[in-house]
Amino acid sequence: MNFLLVLFLLIICINKSSTDKITDDEIVFLNIHNTVQRIGDVIFIHSQGKTAMIDVGLKKDPNGKNEEEKKQKRISFQRVKKYITNHEIKNLQWILITHNHGDHIGGIKDLLDIKDLKVGKVYTKRYRASDASCDVNGKTINADKRLEWWNSKIKAIKNKVGNDKDGNSNLRYITGKSNNELTLGNYHFKLFNTPQAFYNKFDAYCAKYCCNENVNSIVATARNKDGNKFYYLAGDIQTYPNPADSNVPQFAELQTARAKYTLDFWVEKAKNYWNDILIKENINFDHFHVFKASHHGIIKNKYGYNNSKKAFLDAKPDKCVITSALESRTSLNDKLTEFNNNSTIDFNCEILFTGTKTVVIKNKELQINNLIYLIADVIRATNSLAGA
Repeated sequence: MNFLLVLFLLIICINKSSTDKITDDEIVFLNIHNTVQRIGDVIFIHSQGKTAMIDVGLKKDPNGKNEEEKKQKRISFQRVKKYITNHEIKNLQWILITHNHGDHIGGIKDLLDIKDLKVGKVYTKRYRASDASCDVNGKTINADKRLEWWNSKIKAIKNKVGNDKDGNSNLRYITGKSNNELTLGNYHFKLFNTPQAFYNKFDAYCAKYCCNENVNSIVATARNKDGNKFYYLAGDIQTYPNPADSNVPQFAELQTARAKYTLDFWVEKAKNYWNDILIKENINFDHFHVFKASHHGIIKNKYGYNNSKKAFLDAKPDKCVITSALESRTSLNDKLTEFNNNSTIDFNCEILFTGTKTVVIKNKELQINNLIYLIADVIRATNSLAGA
């Protein structure tokens, strides 16, 4: 019996390799990194002959301390354009911008200017000056300049994507009540963290102390109905800054938000959403197959943090994708490796850095991998019974 199971396993592996070059449904996390440009998101989604994007990386001519740094940073848009050209992409059904940081939205104007490329709709949250008064390490930034930069992007998007047949702009703003679900072929996306993170009560605090746009980041989750595979794409979601720090006054609303909107909160909310849907279909939701982590690594200070143990353990992903260079995020790699090696917790995640190579997640490959794991479990169980 064991011989037949092993033979079946080998046949599956052979079929897998022979069809590896041909796939319809896949999510591609593009390598736009080098020793200078170490972070940034460019994600292509393909299904049933259609393509969409989540985030677009840096602009064609990015800022830099010197010409060499600018040259290195140009790799981001160059690789985006090359990918589009090589794969003969003529239409993007939609683009989702998770938040207003240059390594996510910076290249939007240049992307829209690519010859013969048509973009259907662009989805994003609104942005306010007080949404970003400092970076992830607490360094003050010019919020009004950032707002001006954002408005120039919005103007370019509106001009390029135009209106639909009913006269409505194809630039769509995401809120808690609208534009928070997207589809592409077999993929159904549900977006979380859609309300504005820093509403009016936060303005005075953000202006004087520290708020970071990562807190506003959209979390995009997805189900591929072909095999029911689930994806958790965290953007750069971050916890709220700490109002209890000794250098700032107590601020009750911010303390409440920080306590409630933890990173695992969004994982749990997404799990509950998909579980409620699957219950109606008599399907059990167990875990997210793919988890795209925030590429800011393990940052935990008074300005918030971007990744947490509980969020990873609650998601229980098969694959962890980090959109950065490995050498710049060794702490996150070490932490995930530590989880993998801990026999007391249920965690076994393949760690994938886009700075090493472009990460391609083929939906059919996820199905085959799950079948291989199932067969391996059967073999182990059979051997155990035989030994008994």
